Amino acid sequence: MSKYINYIIAIGLSVVVLAACGGGSEPAPQPAVATSAPATSKPVATATAVPATTVPATSAPEPTATTAAATAAPKPTSTAVPKPTATPIPEPTATPEPTATPEPTPTPSPTPIPTTVVSDFGFTLSLNGDIDISSSGLSAADASSAEGLISFEYGGAKSILTWFEDETSSVSEVLSDTYNQLVASQPDLTFALISESTMAVDSVTAEYFTYVITNSAGESQGGGISSAWKCSSSQASSLTVTGSDAAVLQIRFKRILDGFTCG
Repeated sequence: MSKYINYIIAIGLSVVVLAACGGGSEPAPQPAVATSAPATSKPVATATAVPATTVPATSAPEPTATTAAATAAPKPTSTAVPKPTATPIPEPTATPEPTATPEPTPTPSPTPIPTTVVSDFGFTLSLNGDIDISSSGLSAADASSAEGLISFEYGGAKSILTWFEDETSSVSEVLSDTYNQLVASQPDLTFALISESTMAVDSVTAEYFTYVITNSAGESQGGGISSAWKCSSSQASSLTVTGSDAAVLQIRFKRILDGFTCG
């Protein structure tokens, strides 16, 4: 507003200056008299008050306090510093003492089964085991290749083997004579025949009887097997096996004949 007031005052001063400057020091020649028109004064500029424009005072908005959400700064997490792990010092491994390699145990050789062999009388008889054999002659004191007798006990069976020269008798006749002589030598016992059959002896065929024996009271005395064969037309042989067990008799009888070989 002061700017407008100064402007009005400046205009007023300009009018005053112009009025003062209207006369000079020398009088101007008088002009012919003429009817002068009344002097018209120049209108003085009237200062017009310019209404003050009221600018509504706009209140500056108060700064809005921006409430910053107070974000709690995370507390620093304390990182546990791992304690240094003590590296175990390996204990020195004890070097095992060299194991003595055991010497291989020698496998014992199977104990040979002793064998009893009779080969002094023109034939060969081989029996398993250490057998005590007795020999004698039939018509003479000692046994020979012509004739003789051997006796022995073989696994629970009493055995008698004879051989002699005979050119006329058959195997059946030799067997019958052998059996009859056995019965005659045991008058207090009774013999009862059970069966008769044949079997091979070496390369020839033998015939045999089986029987049971009882005493005078009828009590069993076991049994026996008697057999006969001829290795040649002039040489006859016979075998008698007796015992209390029939099964043992059959086993021993067969083993003896299996071990016999004609000379």
